[in-house]
Amino acid sequence: MLELLLAQNLGGRHRVIGDGITGNKSDQGADRVEASLRRSRTAYLLILYGTNDWNKNKALCAPGSPCPTIDNLRFMIQVARAGRTLPVISTIIPSNPAFNPPERNEWVAAMNELIKTMARQEGAALADSYGAFTKAGNLPSLFWDHVHPNDAGYQLIAGAFFLAVARPPAAAAAGGP
Repeated sequence: MLELLLAQNLGGRHRVIGDGITGNKSDQGADRVEASLRRSRTAYLLILYGTNDWNKNKALCAPGSPCPTIDNLRFMIQVARAGRTLPVISTIIPSNPAFNPPERNEWVAAMNELIKTMARQEGAALADSYGAFTKAGNLPSLFWDHVHPNDAGYQLIAGAFFLAVARPPAAAAAGGP
C-alpha cells in the first residue's frame, strides 16, 4: 500500500521491503535492526512496535512500570541514523475497543506521547498512525480481531508513513541522510 502511495504521489520507483516478523516485540526488533539495515541498505527505516510489548509483557508494561518499549525504539532510531538511514517511527495504533479493556488504549495513548517526544529528541520522522485511526472514528471497523488491522486499517498506517516520508523533519533533512 505504501509503495503505491509513493508512486502515485511522488513518481519514480519505490520499494518497500517487509522485514517485520509477526508477533515481535520491540526488544526483538532492536536485536534485528543492525543486521536488517546491513542487508537492505535502505534510505528509510520504518518502525512500528509496541502492540506486542503490551501483549507479552503486561506486568512489565503496566502503568507506572518501566516498560522497555521507548528505550528499544530509541535504539532502533540511533542505529538507523548511525547507518545514514532516516528513521521513521510510528505511533502505536489503538487496539480494538470491542475486544480490549480501556486501560490498554490508555497505555497506548501514554506511550504515544513518549514516542512523539523521543522522535523529536532523536530527529526521527513521525508517522502518526494512532492519530489516523482516531480521526477515522469507529475503531472496531478498522480491525479484523483484537489488535490486527483490516485493509482499511492498513491503508491508514500506509498513509501515515507516506506523510512522514514525504515530509521528513527539518532536523533530519538538514543533518541526516
